[in-house]
Amino acid sequence: VEVIDPETDLFRVYDQKHSVMLSAHANLNPYAAVQLLNNKSATKRVLQQAGLRVPEGKEYRSVAEATTAFREFSPHAVRFGVVIKPKDGRNGAGITFLDGASTQAEWRKAFSQALENDDGRDTAVLAEEFVPGKDTRFLVVGHRVVAIAQRIPANVVGDGQLTVRELVAIKNMQRQRLGYM
Repeated sequence: VEVIDPETDLFRVYDQKHSVMLSAHANLNPYAAVQLLNNKSATKRVLQQAGLRVPEGKEYRSVAEATTAFREFSPHAVRFGVVIKPKDGRNGAGITFLDGASTQAEWRKAFSQALENDDGRDTAVLAEEFVPGKDTRFLVVGHRVVAIAQRIPANVVGDGQLTVRELVAIKNMQRQRLGYM
């Protein structure tokens, strides 16, 4: 038995060939998987143990610790950027991207927003290196991938004539008409 996250009572049980995620709140059901996915720190540990690369980062529990994070991550932010996000958040709420030009006041604001959007019992914020790439989501049912979605951030391409606001309005109309984009 391995404790993944004591604050949410999430643990893993091993046998010779398998490992099963469990929670003290439920018995062999999807609840443990949901708990794991909602807890970014625990998810990172599990993925790292499986040999996958995860962003470097650290967990902080208060806005006062943002000063420490600012000093620790400033050199990295100058080159790549840093992402500040709630440990237990959903739907992108409370996530801020900071670059090397960010001030300590902006870090404090980002930490405050992340703490306000943390949904867990164990309120914490993650500061992680920004890793450029594609945001791809996989839906697995019965140990099989049944759907894959690539998430593309909102975007417009200028034409030299229309304003950004006009381009956004056009894109939003296209999305409503087509149902995606």
